Parts: sequence; C-alpha cells; structure tokens
Amino acid sequence: MKKRAVLVGINDYSDRPLAGPLNDVALMRRFLKDRCGFNVNTEIVRALDATGTKGAILERLEWLVHGAEPGDRLLFHFSGHGDQLTSAGDAGEADQLDEVLCTLGFNSTNATAIRDNELAALFSRLRPSGAHVVWACDSCHAGGMPRAARGAGEAAGGEKTVRSWSVSPEREPRSARALAPGRAAGRMRQAMSALPVVFIGACAEGQQAYEGPLGGQVYGALTYHLVQELERPGGLTASIAQIVENTSRAMRQAGYAQDAVLVAPGERAAAPLFWP
Repeated sequence: MKKRAVLVGINDYSDRPLAGPLNDVALMRRFLKDRCGFNVNTEIVRALDATGTKGAILERLEWLVHGAEPGDRLLFHFSGHGDQLTSAGDAGEADQLDEVLCTLGFNSTNATAIRDNELAALFSRLRPSGAHVVWACDSCHAGGMPRAARGAGEAAGGEKTVRSWSVSPEREPRSARALAPGRAAGRMRQAMSALPVVFIGACAEGQQAYEGPLGGQVYGALTYHLVQELERPGGLTASIAQIVENTSRAMRQAGYAQDAVLVAPGERAAAPLFWP
C-alpha cells in the first residue's frame, strides 16, 4: 500500500495575494505525518508559491497517480484562488464556464489555470487501478467542480478574505451571477461522481471560500476546520460524510458563511477519509 500526498499552497498572487495557503499546507502536512503516518520526505510533495506553476502542479499530480493500486492512500490538497473561465468548444460546461484552479502568475489564460476537465481526465485514469484519491479544494468556485448543491452567496466581513480571483467590492462575483434558474449541470459535474475521487470543496456553488484568523494564524476556513474535525477522538474512523457535515457546522459557528461540499463514488461517503 502506497501513501502519497500533493499539497499546493499559493500566497504570492501578484494582484490578489493571500495570507493563509502556506499555513494550510503546513497544517495538513503535520496532520498527515502525525496522525496518518505519512513520511514527509518520501510520501508528501509540496508546491508552494514559486513552485506553484501549472506545469509543476501537474507534474506532481502525475507522480500522485502513477502506478496506483488498490488500497493506496492518495491525497491532493489545493489552497489558493479559484476562478471561472470561458469554456472552449463543446467540451466545456453547459453554462459556458469552466471552474479553474489559479496557479502562480494567474492571468486568466490556460497557461496559468488548471481547468476542471483537466483534473477529471487525470483522475479518470485511476478507474482501472481500483485506487481512490481524496481531493480537498480550499478555494472559491470549488462547489462548481463536482455536482454540488447551490447556495446563496454571502459577503465577506471583518478580517476574512475571499479566495476568488474575480471577487471585488465593486461587482458581484461570477459564481453568484452564474446561478440563473434552470442552469444545466456541466459535463464535469455529471462525470465527477463516477470518478474514483472523494472530493471535498470549500463552498457550495454561489458561495465564496474564505480565509481568516483561526487558531492564532490565518488559515482557510475549510482546511482549518476539516483538520480539526479529523483530529477529534474518532475522527479518522468516522464517515467522511459526517466529517464534512461537522466541518460545515464548525465553519458556520465560527462566522464563515460557507458550506463544505462532498462528492464521493459509491459507498465511499460512509467510509473514513482513509479507508481501511
């Protein structure tokens, strides 16, 4: 059984820097080492700021899935900005928008964005292997990656920062504008639940993902509360559905207006984060 994790954290966006992603990666790395037995030298690969380019992240994800076998424990964690870009051709979303992860130097081009369908293609290669991967996405527009419940967008307040490239005080975020009645699900949403992927997103469609002061440092609300729930007694043996529900409740109680999203194949939602 292999254990592998790819942890991506990008603070250093030139126009819209963040304060929490590097802290998120440090927190997740410590959790994987101390609670899950990951070797930080051989089983955890990071992409932080300068190494958070599209090419470097995809190279690490290739390492993550290469040679995967049944029982392998694989994790992809992304903390940074998310956005939506116009889809290209017939392969895009029904609303003509693709959800993307913003890599270092993001400028709304394919060279600096990892599209949802690129990740779907990568993870679909795991089907014959019988392996599964956990993908935790602490960014805005995470709820649009898989099929997800719609929610009402709510503004940031206090010391919270929105992790969406498109959000500005002067205009409504694209995620909220996209919630027209009858919006059709895109191909990515239809396919995601069939992939061997447990997806945990920071917010539902129409919501925003936040970072803010938590536990004495700035963290993404999802990352901080997800790790907190997993570290509670019984957290590693509880169902991932229960962990995500508890995470959403904890974020709300802490003043973060977002609900975590879970998409899992088959009966995986009823199993622990890292299945036996």
